[in-house]
Amino acid sequence: MTSQVPDTALAISGLRKTFGKQTVLDYLDWSVPAGRVIGLLGRNGAGKSTLIRCALGLSPIDEGRVELFGDAVATLRPETLHRVGYVPQSFDLFPWMKVRQYLGFHAAFYARWNQELVDGLLGRWEVDAAKKIGELSQGQRQKLAIIRAIAPDPDLLLLDEPVASLDPQTRRLFLDELLRITRRPGKAVVFSTHITTDLERADAEIALLKSGRIQFSCDLATLKSRVRRI
Repeated sequence: MTSQVPDTALAISGLRKTFGKQTVLDYLDWSVPAGRVIGLLGRNGAGKSTLIRCALGLSPIDEGRVELFGDAVATLRPETLHRVGYVPQSFDLFPWMKVRQYLGFHAAFYARWNQELVDGLLGRWEVDAAKKIGELSQGQRQKLAIIRAIAPDPDLLLLDEPVASLDPQTRRLFLDELLRITRRPGKAVVFSTHITTDLERADAEIALLKSGRIQFSCDLATLKSRVRRI
């Protein structure tokens, strides 16, 4: 019997994660409803990347439970896994593969792969499909990682500092287009950042990670109201 409600994309309870004697996540509780865009805010080193990796089952946890769409991450079904997209903070895999080959390889695994979207984004984001991944700039590799993550039309998209390597103007345009694509009914997006202007541009709700826990979760207007009262 699942502990989460049907419209919850991600549910975390009592999550504890340590590295040696350092506690990074301290019995953390958090849930992400479907249909929300949430900015995971926290200082560098607060544990944002660790939280995302634990949420995906990419990093083992010490205690607690993580569920994606009602499935425990430890025993995730393939059909549930295909509903989730992930963009890591840096992308340095498969430098010998050409962009088109890399995307074609992944396309074979997904029933909902949107090739029209892929072709459009490669053009608009100026990523040369004929180049090897190792020949791309850091910003282009990050764009490729996002294209690969959103092409299968995921219901939950987790992005770890997705635009940190882009210049401010490109970041603004890039984020606007990314959220136009992903902000549709029933889709949940979580992106970690320490750039507060990105949160405003995305009109995202805020989840603050501090001292190993989500200290509060609210919409941006509520956060601004709290700050003004201080």
